[in-house]
Amino acid sequence: AGGGALGVMAPATVSHVADPAVAEALSNMLLSISQSAHACLSAAPIADRAETARGIFELAQRFALFAPALLLASPALHPLMQIAVAALGTMERDAVRAAVALLSIIVAPGEKAAASTTWQQGRAAVE
Repeated sequence: AGGGALGVMAPATVSHVADPAVAEALSNMLLSISQSAHACLSAAPIADRAETARGIFELAQRFALFAPALLLASPALHPLMQIAVAALGTMERDAVRAAVALLSIIVAPGEKAAASTTWQQGRAAVE
């Protein structure tokens, strides 16, 4: 709770991360974790690694909520979306829920968020 209380300029968009060094570290962390999760989830059926899938989707959803500029600018965004779409075909309830939540917030972030500069500028990354 309270991600909206932080605010600073990130390159080209507004982020909810106040310190540029922290924003860079978070961006690097998201990319690294996403790459590892993508490799893990590509090596075996998502159903066999449902907790990993759920965890990465929930992490990405937190970025969408509290640091959308970092997620929208990340090269991890499209692989995360691809994995989330693939997870929809599994019978793993928690992974599917997390995937739906992530895809929902990315595709339709809400009226107020969608009107923000961050989402307006980042919209091209989603389409």
